[in-house]
Amino acid sequence: MSDRKTENGQTPTPKLKLICGCGCGTTFFRYRNKVKAFPAYFSRAHQGAHTTRLYLEEMCGPYLDLIVAYLDGPAKDRYRDTRKVRTSLAPFFSYLNHQGITELAEVSPATIGSFVVWAGEKYRAATRDLSALSTFFHWCRIEDLYPHENPVIPSKHVPARKQSHRGRPYSDEEIDGMRERLDLYGTPKARAIFELALETGLRNGEICRLRIGDVNLASRTVTVGLPNKTMQIRESFFYSDRVLQCVQEWLVVRRADCDHDFLFHNEYGGPLRADSLLEDLRRSLQDPHPDVMDESASWYPFEAHRLRHTCASRLKRGGAEVNTLMTQCGWRARGSIETYTAADEQTKMVEFAVASLVPAEAVSYSEDLSDDEALALLASP
Repeated sequence: MSDRKTENGQTPTPKLKLICGCGCGTTFFRYRNKVKAFPAYFSRAHQGAHTTRLYLEEMCGPYLDLIVAYLDGPAKDRYRDTRKVRTSLAPFFSYLNHQGITELAEVSPATIGSFVVWAGEKYRAATRDLSALSTFFHWCRIEDLYPHENPVIPSKHVPARKQSHRGRPYSDEEIDGMRERLDLYGTPKARAIFELALETGLRNGEICRLRIGDVNLASRTVTVGLPNKTMQIRESFFYSDRVLQCVQEWLVVRRADCDHDFLFHNEYGGPLRADSLLEDLRRSLQDPHPDVMDESASWYPFEAHRLRHTCASRLKRGGAEVNTLMTQCGWRARGSIETYTAADEQTKMVEFAVASLVPAEAVSYSEDLSDDEALALLASP
């Protein structure tokens, strides 16, 4: 340790010479107080690649070279993120090793069915969506690595799709409660994301991919497009001053040293992901605070996607036409409106009151009938 003093008279923190923990032999220097654990790696990316390699070696066994070739080649060309593909394929090859199946040609539709049962709760994510496994075998057939028909049979192995759910919008009272909580404990980023999602109805992925140039604060428009969803670029609008204020507050504190132009970034300055977006909002809305009884909040557990339901329901309740709803929310099918929207009890009672009048009365009263008058008519004998 050096006894050299700095200008303020303090002894500088010594640097350690370390060897990368992956075994590659790379040496690097790091301040002693920055070494959190051993083995140490010279970069996060290098550590992630090494950890992934160990995971694949453990799960895939003799199929390791085949999986690495697929993930580093065709999978990267087809998928934006290969992590979900890896999560789907690795448990399947672990099952093949467990069953002593050493040749890919021995895999049959019965093998796929047995894997779905074997995976059970431990690898539920791998069995919930077998499309990655089906795509892998399709590639194997093209490369003459698998001699049979694709063993993944959708009608047999893929679970039936759940029935479309009804809209689950947050009530006005819940929105007010969440806003109060965000004003007290939320970060500028969380408030900006919340208000943008609530008023524009953007999907989580669309918010993550927003770039600074996509948000026009002067015209209060957001240019957005998600290739795997809408296949087109559209403009969404926001008119509340609260959205404008929250976005401006976030731009003031946004890190200037980011190497990208996305509107939002994660805690490390990298592009924001949908899971990090939800985590940021939940941290502000659900983490315990001494003066708030979080467990009693009616929005538990918070789901960011329900803000999209809330936006669509508010627009429909306000009288927006079908084309307006489809343009604002980026839908291509009219059926999505019924899936995402829901009328509150007050609206149901008012509409029923108007519809219950005889035709002549409906014509004369429907245009100028207030909510209170409609409810009074409904309550009258």
